[in-house]
Amino acid sequence: MLYDVAIVGAGLAGLVAACELVDAKKKVLLVDQEPENSMGGQAYWSFGGIFLVNSPEQRRLGIKDSKELAWQDWQGTAGFDRLEDEDSWALKWAKAYVEFAAGEKYEWLKSLGIKFFPVVGWAERGGSLAGGHGNSVPRFHIVWGTGPGIVKPFVDKVKKAIKDGFIEFKPRHRVDEFIQHEGKIDGISGTILAESYASRGEKSSRIGIGEFAYEAKAIIVASGGIGANFDLVRKNWPQRLGTPPKNMVCGVPAYVDGRMLEITEHAGGRIVNRDRMWHYTEGLKNWDPIWPNHGIRILPGPSSLWFDAEGNRFSAPNFPGFDTLSTLEAIQKTGYEYTWFILTEKIIEKEFALSGSEQNPDLTNKSIGEVLKRILPGPPAPIQAFKEHGEDFVIADNLKELVDGMNKLADNELLNFMKIKEQIMARDREMDNKFTKDLQVNAIHGARNYIGDKLVRVAKPHKILDPHNWPLIAVRLNILTRKTLGGLQTNLDGAVLGMDGLPVPGLFAAGEVSGFGGGGIHGYRALEGTFVGGCLFSGRQVGRYLAKGE
Repeated sequence: MLYDVAIVGAGLAGLVAACELVDAKKKVLLVDQEPENSMGGQAYWSFGGIFLVNSPEQRRLGIKDSKELAWQDWQGTAGFDRLEDEDSWALKWAKAYVEFAAGEKYEWLKSLGIKFFPVVGWAERGGSLAGGHGNSVPRFHIVWGTGPGIVKPFVDKVKKAIKDGFIEFKPRHRVDEFIQHEGKIDGISGTILAESYASRGEKSSRIGIGEFAYEAKAIIVASGGIGANFDLVRKNWPQRLGTPPKNMVCGVPAYVDGRMLEITEHAGGRIVNRDRMWHYTEGLKNWDPIWPNHGIRILPGPSSLWFDAEGNRFSAPNFPGFDTLSTLEAIQKTGYEYTWFILTEKIIEKEFALSGSEQNPDLTNKSIGEVLKRILPGPPAPIQAFKEHGEDFVIADNLKELVDGMNKLADNELLNFMKIKEQIMARDREMDNKFTKDLQVNAIHGARNYIGDKLVRVAKPHKILDPHNWPLIAVRLNILTRKTLGGLQTNLDGAVLGMDGLPVPGLFAAGEVSGFGGGGIHGYRALEGTFVGGCLFSGRQVGRYLAKGE
């Protein structure tokens, strides 16, 4: 059977493209190497943060945002410096995406029944100059229902299209190569994998039981990035970030393996910006893992004190939640692969959130009652569970006991109690005034000028060593793999480009495999809320283009 379009990957980008094609009555083949219960891919596991500009939620909170300010932030963050080549299409995608985020994106999502938590989050705060990295204002809009909430309308539509005969869905079909005739990609072939009863996110088998081949007028690759393939992460690790870590935790399921990048490259597609990736510095080893080496990221407020493995406090802009890539670079220069937060019970109960739909059951399950419990004393239940069961936590009733526990956990004697104490005491002396030379303390006061942070995100400024704020808590932080910023270079229609800069006939891409558009829409850094949003936008772009085709 000849399909109009075959889509490789049933993650968010692939689903969005499929929905656009169904609206145009196209006959679609959707294949994925995972079981049917994995439909929605990595987006399902996300916190559901969406980058929006000048939204009603922002305006209700007194946030003054604009397309011009957002574009200023994007350029300062991305740092595009390969404009004649690898960034040429990435820049065009970035401009189009900011236009989308400041324009029809909100109403489009609203039309799908997607709603947002009323408090807008402030991720990647920057910590440099106005034209540098970071969000000048809060733009992180949390979907009511988190990752499953953003995935649901597209999954529902695709399942209806399957029932109505417009989409043929084939899970456990792993694409191994493209079929080409006379220079045009016009089909896919590969291995049928044995049925798997693995739960969503669990590692499934790769036992082959047969082969397949299907023809299609166009192919969309929407297979995701490389985050679970540590060999590929280390191979592409940028020299500017030093030696690749030997030990990391994994922020994505095992199927995020990067296979389709190499397969598409062999078919003539060009991969650009291989050395650009987005890994987090605040990873915890999951005490209740779903996939191998499962890591969870802390979404921190600005108050925890951040120390390297030898007990040196990081300087600006390397504060919690300010500049992920700068902090990763600083960590790599220390020669160690882990760092420490030191904080109080008052900080953890207000400032710690965990990334992931399963770590936020109140928001994921749309329970207003459970959400309201966040304002009660004590940390949310998932945080408390990590405190009790997570191997990266140390809790103590005095600083000496805390530092001793940190050394025991790290199995070394790198941390000196007096050195840690003197740095915390110096910081605490700056808390007597609302004006101070300590840039992190200034940032805490500045954050609380935003009503959203003051209400639910940033603890009231206080002294770490005041026993009234104890117990003291230390958290060992690991480097956590997550997003691929480079990828297949595509034009604004989503067509994959070859080494000659021309489209490879019949071949398209969307989502993380294309660097969320153009081979790297984020440049070197991301503003957050732009990964799920990048899948939405790139899937929509390519789907609408192919929907117009005859």
